[in-house]
Amino acid sequence: MDSLEYRRMSEGKRHFRERPKLLGSALRAILYSLLLGFFLYGVLIVIGHHTALLQVWLVLIIAFSAYYVFAALYTYRPRASVVEELVARPWNNKLKVRGGVLTLEREKEFALTKIIPFKVDLKGYIHGKSNRNVFITGSSGQGKSKLTRYLLSLQTYQKLIFSFKPNDEHLRSGYATKDVSRSLPNPFSDSEAFVNAFVVAFPIGSIGIQASLVPTTLESLVKRCRNWNELKGKLDNELKNAKDSNRRSALAFIQAHATRLFYDVGSFAIGGDSVVLDFSALNEDAKSFYAELVLRQIYADLEKQKRKDVLICVDEAHRLTASQFGKYHSIIMEMSREIRDKGMLWITTQNYTDIPDSIRNQFATQFMFKTTSQNDLLALRAIEPLLSWTASSLPKHYFVDAQFPNIHSFIPLYYYNPKGETGIAISRETNVVHTTTDHTLEPDTSNMLEDRPTATQHAAMIAIYKNPNASLTELAKYLKQKTWITGEPTIYGTKGRPGVFDSLVDLGFARKNGKSYELTNNGLNWIDSRKMMENKNDLSSDLHKQLMRKTIESLHEKNILVIVPSGSSVPDLIGIPMAKGKKKYLWEDKNKRAYEIQTTARKENILANKKRNVESGLPMTWVTYDERLMEEIKKLTGNKDEYLLINGVNYEGR
Repeated sequence: MDSLEYRRMSEGKRHFRERPKLLGSALRAILYSLLLGFFLYGVLIVIGHHTALLQVWLVLIIAFSAYYVFAALYTYRPRASVVEELVARPWNNKLKVRGGVLTLEREKEFALTKIIPFKVDLKGYIHGKSNRNVFITGSSGQGKSKLTRYLLSLQTYQKLIFSFKPNDEHLRSGYATKDVSRSLPNPFSDSEAFVNAFVVAFPIGSIGIQASLVPTTLESLVKRCRNWNELKGKLDNELKNAKDSNRRSALAFIQAHATRLFYDVGSFAIGGDSVVLDFSALNEDAKSFYAELVLRQIYADLEKQKRKDVLICVDEAHRLTASQFGKYHSIIMEMSREIRDKGMLWITTQNYTDIPDSIRNQFATQFMFKTTSQNDLLALRAIEPLLSWTASSLPKHYFVDAQFPNIHSFIPLYYYNPKGETGIAISRETNVVHTTTDHTLEPDTSNMLEDRPTATQHAAMIAIYKNPNASLTELAKYLKQKTWITGEPTIYGTKGRPGVFDSLVDLGFARKNGKSYELTNNGLNWIDSRKMMENKNDLSSDLHKQLMRKTIESLHEKNILVIVPSGSSVPDLIGIPMAKGKKKYLWEDKNKRAYEIQTTARKENILANKKRNVESGLPMTWVTYDERLMEEIKKLTGNKDEYLLINGVNYEGR
């Protein structure tokens, strides 16, 4: 296909021919030859050689025909100053000789292809979709914030940007900034909004049977209150008089968490100009609570047509979408479905699956940077296997659209250079420069380590997981006993630098729950053995699974970072120890090991596993549950590897 065809397909337009028609090329050649011929005819008359006109026309027709036929059959190349980029293609086709016959065969592999980029009007691309909602996802350092800032600059509508972090990129975007903590909305003006915002800020699904009582109890209390002091007084009275244990538990839950929301409130108002709403001065729970209230107030204005064509951009949107209970949830769910004729909803987050599928599906544009999250790759694979592989293989600062219209044919890799270049490069195929196997089936485990927590963050997550509902003091005591973190500035933080537990909250690995902490799904993916093994589908038996979980838990007792790679030709586990001495905050990547779970003494099985792990190039640790089985493994492996015996495994009925 020529450059125009590829450009139009890459911008999401459908139903185009594969390459320009030769007839059209020939007609253009004749037309241009005639026009140029008439010009040259005048020149020839002046110089007295008009008899050579026929020969000139013939030469021109041949030259133009050759040029346009070549352009129709081969890839058009723009000027040499353009830099080459990449495109993902579903297959790599090659000419091969089979039985003396030259055939075109399709290799069963994905490929990255060298291409020639051109600039794309992303504003037009977004506005040409079925809706103008945009979902941007990417881990820290990939370029998500700079891309969002650039895309916002293309829009002429009023922009309302929700920002939660101090020194956030949006605070430097040039828009006016409003410190929300100084003019908080009054939550008691709308009891329904209050309850939904409370559920968003404090997950109640984990407290058991009392959870169903929390929303109704809270709503009845809020309807009778005008401020926080009145709510506090009524909570005290209700607790004294409550006889039912379930109701007392619900009231106690509300009382324990409501104190995190006690701020002076007034009247919240926004004018007609673009503004960054800065929530960073609030505590983590209050950020989610008041952001939800503000969002509901803005959307109410849109429904009443007090505002029109407003672009609402919510950074760290997982703060609002992570928790829901029954009919209580963030207004983002309704906005994503119904905002089309009122404005635009843009959200950003670190992981694709941080946002529920029911909300993601309402975003016609889904720009995503590189991800190695197993949950993300599984969700992308359900859309298109090539998309999953591409997302795990993206170079830094490149991104794709998970809702690209021609995604089952090819996937363009977009690139934004924040150093002054405006526009995004998009791909055009010339030749294959790199091929690889399907990384969604057998991923390169080195890619899985880019988004990992630091050794101190990993230790803090283990502390939270092992000590549910523990206070910060109790968590600090646990870390010191383990000697993983002994410095109080690291644990509690210093002026201008958050402690390790608050940094987990900022990174989305944990959330505050009153005076304690709890891990988010993102944090559990690194610590909880069952969640870590969710995508490990090649395990042979329940005994194998049980022994693997025990091994993960055993390694976590030493604060070893455990990776569970998927695929049939990779080790069961990969462990990376933390550094020793003064560098405990680092991982010792050079000392990472493969762990092979062995539940049988069959010689062929042990030798096959040994051969497979030799190919991985990592030092080997054999793991089993039985001393006699361990001795057999040592004999067959020459007692040259490390060996780990795990006790407490139920192996009856093996």
